[in-house]
Amino acid sequence: TFSISKVEDLLMMGDGDVVAVGYGTRSSQQDIVIVRLDSSGNLDLSFDGDGVLILAPTILDDYASSGTVLSDGDIIIAGTTATSATNNDLYMARINSDGTLDNSFDSDGSVIIDVSGNDNFVDLAVRSDGNIAIAGSAIADPTVVVVTPTGALYTAFNDDGVSRITGLGFITVNALSIQADGKMVFAGRKTVGSVN
Repeated sequence: TFSISKVEDLLMMGDGDVVAVGYGTRSSQQDIVIVRLDSSGNLDLSFDGDGVLILAPTILDDYASSGTVLSDGDIIIAGTTATSATNNDLYMARINSDGTLDNSFDSDGSVIIDVSGNDNFVDLAVRSDGNIAIAGSAIADPTVVVVTPTGALYTAFNDDGVSRITGLGFITVNALSIQADGKMVFAGRKTVGSVN
């Protein structure tokens, strides 16, 4: 039971089900929560046995901020996990339609990627080549990470799978979109002094 819960993204499945992606607080710890509802609004009990999947990749706080449905019906979610009291990393998971983790994704269904000293990733999109782009901030720099459908960094993207734009000041990224020509656009806000 969660004392507080928050939905960050809604996904439409091919069969009419709706999947809510977010996180919840229990015993002062935040964990990732994924809920699947059928077209009538009831919990889909074929999803993890009760319609609700909870992921806790670390013993600290974990958040899911976005997700997408792949062509095979799998769900990819992305967010942030606290790997220490002072450090957050990118977290991703690939989930089968029945709520189990897809072990073809980094061998256990999930991956933690340390991009910088303090990461915050908020949105994702699937590129035309099938690779997955995730946008957010590394420390305070706008950053895009591209991974393959199996959870490995796509090193053909900027040589290491990570593009980090420095020198712009404190930037908070909120959304990512991929244009028809493959270019990626992200939007957010810039903090100047105490003004956003």
